[in-house]
Amino acid sequence: MAARITAGLAADNVVVLSDDQSLLMLTEAGLPRQAGKPGPILINSVALKYPAYHQFLLNKYAGRWQDNLATNDPNVEINDVQLYQSLARAAQNHTVYYLHPSFGYYFERFYQEAHGLNFSLNEYATNAINPPALTPAGISENEEFWKAGDLKLLAEKRARETGKDTGIGAKLRQLLHISPEPDWNAQFAGNVYSRALDSWGVTLQRNDRLDEAAAAFQFARELNPNNVAAQVNLTFNEALRKGTNAPVVLGKSLESRLGLYKTWAKMVDANGPVDEPQFCYQEGVVFIQNHFYRQAAQQFERVTKLYPDNPASYLWLGQIYNLIHLPDQALEMAQAVRERKKPSISDSEAGNVDLWSVEATAYFAKNDQAAGNRLLDKILAATPKDGPMLNFALQLYMSSQQYTNALAIIDRQLKQDPDSPTALNNKGFVNVRLENYEAAIPPLTRLLEMQPTNTVALLNRAIANLRSNHLDEAERDYLVLERLHPSAYQIYYGLGEVAYRQKDAAAAIDYYQRYLSNAPPNTAESSNVLARMQELKSRSP
Repeated sequence: MAARITAGLAADNVVVLSDDQSLLMLTEAGLPRQAGKPGPILINSVALKYPAYHQFLLNKYAGRWQDNLATNDPNVEINDVQLYQSLARAAQNHTVYYLHPSFGYYFERFYQEAHGLNFSLNEYATNAINPPALTPAGISENEEFWKAGDLKLLAEKRARETGKDTGIGAKLRQLLHISPEPDWNAQFAGNVYSRALDSWGVTLQRNDRLDEAAAAFQFARELNPNNVAAQVNLTFNEALRKGTNAPVVLGKSLESRLGLYKTWAKMVDANGPVDEPQFCYQEGVVFIQNHFYRQAAQQFERVTKLYPDNPASYLWLGQIYNLIHLPDQALEMAQAVRERKKPSISDSEAGNVDLWSVEATAYFAKNDQAAGNRLLDKILAATPKDGPMLNFALQLYMSSQQYTNALAIIDRQLKQDPDSPTALNNKGFVNVRLENYEAAIPPLTRLLEMQPTNTVALLNRAIANLRSNHLDEAERDYLVLERLHPSAYQIYYGLGEVAYRQKDAAAAIDYYQRYLSNAPPNTAESSNVLARMQELKSRSP
């Protein structure tokens, strides 16, 4: 197995990742040693979140691993975005492999291409949801890999160990009450092979090669008789080959085996992916909860193909397309729902709110406010007191700068909860945007009574007071902000304006100078401040 893993990894410009340290150790031990050939860079992807591990990589692969995310602070944990960007940089100059099928933040940008036990990572085309279709060369390479004779011997050994061997030897051991001695190497190898083969079977099935997929799932079960993913896949594959697409009904034994893994992620880690409507749907929900939108879209899209009369999957897809800024595709998903729900589509039914939400978001993204507003009217009429729907409408109105409509929503929220900090803050902000400065002050004052150091509310009230010419009140707010954030240039702009209106030239010049020391240069605002300072200095005796 080590020889098979390392066969395609010996080049110097290769980066190899794995969540499994034992596989990495096996790979390192199996690599051929060649003078002057440093070989691939091997990385434990789980350990990448720790800065000390990056220091280890810099030391081990001196001059080769360039991405320095090490830090002297032991409490720092590197975030997913940094890791994602790090892999993207590595992929610019290296071929990147994973030692097993996987999922997560890396796979929002890269798809896995099977090469036996290894999976190369390749970038998706722009706006592509799914990997490209299998090529004849890719099929041939993998089919040849899985024909190896020793794999059949390994499957037979696993069958003996798990009591599924029906040969003469098994019957003799049964008569003599001899239990087969477990071979831990065979179990480890069988599990690794089985997981990779299950993943290959899913790829074949998603490329409509059902017979080859069935053979892969069956062999994956022989290599690891406890592979529940392969069992579910094989059962559903049989339904597909019969021309049906009935979801798999889990028996008690299979449910109990799935329960051993506690979570869906652990089951997939151990066994490989599942290609079955119910599992795909649940997997899509998990992915979207973790903001893995491309991977979620793949699962929901698969459900729509396997189970096309499931409106919920189209709605999920519509929401994802809106999140990744593809509004036309979102509207296509909404239309698919309408075609499947046509008898029940009604302007008065609250059950259609999710559909209208997808459509409204898409229309706003396309700058078609008229169509978006009509749908928001339907949503608000159907759910007049629904907090999430009020927030949804408010978000769309705010993003499209329809502040009068936004203010109407905020007033509805305050009627339900007069002391809502969010609603009070929004009312102040929206009134400032509408230049209703006097109206902005009361809600912000009420909020600051509850949250005296709310800097957003303080800044908005300072602006409202300044624009209303309440100079003393504006100065008080700005001075509080200065104590809280002494390097915020917006504060010194406001204080400079207050001093200018109070005809305090020295104070105004001082505040404007502090503004220029902290503000970004070469902006329209900084140019105005420079002009104001020149004006004040020219007046000085």
